[in-house]
This record gives sequence, structure tokens and C-alpha cells, in this order.
Amino acid sequence: MNQHVPRPDNSERTEYGLTLTDAQPLTGIPALWRFAAMVSTLLMGVLALIASPLVLLLWTLGPWAFAWAFGEAWREAGELARALALYIGVHFVAAPLAVVTMAWEAQAWALKLALVGQTMFIAALALGLHVGGLRGAGWAVSLAMCAYFGWYFFKLATWKVAS
Repeated sequence: MNQHVPRPDNSERTEYGLTLTDAQPLTGIPALWRFAAMVSTLLMGVLALIASPLVLLLWTLGPWAFAWAFGEAWREAGELARALALYIGVHFVAAPLAVVTMAWEAQAWALKLALVGQTMFIAALALGLHVGGLRGAGWAVSLAMCAYFGWYFFKLATWKVAS
């Protein structure tokens, strides 16, 4: 028996469990875009807080941890992990945010930016390998991707959503 019972706060529950009120400030698709902008900025901060200690751990303990866990022959892999730590961190923050551009119907912009990012990645990899071998490639990729994702985060945080 599904009976409508008024709630004391003058709201009602929808079939999906959402509560709607008369004074609800978010209405329509533009409001959802504004909400998505707010959430994506908050999410960037939370993910950065989670990633930061992990990046610092790889930077400080990477070679030692790899040698301890897998044997001395793996110390060089720990050096590569150290070089890639920054890239791993910013990618950790960026990965869940990929859907935001779909919500904002900005897929064309995201595709163009992704092509720029892939070009930067390949160029940094090639230059790093040429200049400093595998470890140099790791540092070059980390620096290039930090710049790329930094721009991406800035654009997401300052995106002009419809009113």
C-alpha cells in the first residue's frame, strides 16, 4: 500500500528516494552543471589529499621499498617508481574527473585536450629516454603530465557553466 504522507518539513519523497522541497535552489540542467562544477572541485581537493602522502612515500622510500619487497635487483625499478610518483599522483586525481566533461557536454574540448596530453606524453617520453634513459623518461613524463593535468584541473575548477 503506497500512500502519500506529507512530511513535516513540507517536502516529499520521489520514487527514487530523493527529497524535493519548495525552496530547493537547484533546478534544471544548468543547476546540475553548477553542482557538478562544485563537486568536481571538491573531489580534486579530496583526491589530492589522498594522493599526496602516497607520492611522498614513493619519492622518499621507492628504491628502498622495492629492494626490500622484491630483492636488491629491483632497486632500479624503485628509482623509476620515484621518477613516476608525481605522474601517478596527478593521474590518480584526474582519472575520476573524466566524466565531468561528459556531464557538461564538453566532449569535443576534452578530446582535443586529450590529444594534446598524449602528444606531450610521447614527446616527454622520447626526450627523457634520449637525455637520461629510462629514469630520465620517468622524470620527463612526470613533469610534462604535471603541467598537462595542472591545466586540466585549472580548467575544470574555473569552467563557466550555464546559468
